[in-house]
This record gives sequence, C-alpha cells and structure tokens, in this order.
Amino acid sequence: MLKQYLIRNYEYNKWANEVTIKLIADQNAYGIERIQVLLSHLVAAQEVWISRIQGRAMNISGVWQIVSLEDNAKLHADTMTDWLNYLTHLSDEADLLRIISYKNTKGDFYETPIIDIANHCVGHASYHRAQIMQLLRENGHEPFDTTFITYARLVKHPSL
Repeated sequence: MLKQYLIRNYEYNKWANEVTIKLIADQNAYGIERIQVLLSHLVAAQEVWISRIQGRAMNISGVWQIVSLEDNAKLHADTMTDWLNYLTHLSDEADLLRIISYKNTKGDFYETPIIDIANHCVGHASYHRAQIMQLLRENGHEPFDTTFITYARLVKHPSL
C-alpha cells in the first residue's frame, strides 16, 4: 500500500510540475528572474535526490543555476521517469527504509532513509510551486492551483 501511495504522490508531482512549466511558458513568464531561479532549483533538486538513491552521478552542475525553460522541462521529464521507475519496480517496500549516505550541496554529511527523501521531494516541489504561483500573480499573470486535491479531482486514480 505504501508503494502505491508514493507512486500516486509522484504522479501528482509530475502533473503539478508539468502544469507549472506549461503555465510559465504559455504566459511568457520565464523572463521573471525569480521564477527562473525557483523552477530551476525545484527541478534540479529532484535530480539530486534520485541520483543519490540510484547511486549515480548527477545530470546537473548545481541546484541554484538557472537553466532554460526547455532544459527544465526535459530534466523534469527525465527525473520523474527515474522516480516513477524506481518506485514502480520496488520489489520490497522495506527498501524504502534503506539509508542513503550523502553530502549535501554545502558538503555536510547526512544519512537519510529513502522514504524520508521521497516525501521530502514532493513537499519541496509543492513549496516552490506555491512561490512560483505567487510570483506569477504579483507580476500580472494568472496562477493555477497545483495542490494535491485539485490533481485528485482532475485526474482520477485507476484503482479508485
């Protein structure tokens, strides 16, 4: 059941980030520097965490570097594929309790269970999407509600 819960959360995260990227593109709002920073960071962080779990090199050079909207869209698609593949192919939910050892971007050492990392990533993205929506509104653009309940109402889960 936990596996299905996490998959649903990552399907939601994928949808919400795609909606955000499309909204920014459609409203030609990527010229707002703070939106560039937050979106680039949101997407880069997803890559950092899944690369740690997979034990591979990151496909980015930093978590605060601004990249193009197109590069963000591609990296987002790639990282969501990686996350959903990882979660879908878990043979044992106990693997979610496996501890990942890593250094953060400041060089501090941590050990964290995968379940905590997985939950953090969705919350982290939600936090920054909310900031982006606020910036859209402040700059005369129309934001969109990317909360989980909006996703649940719009995208029916196959098992419900």
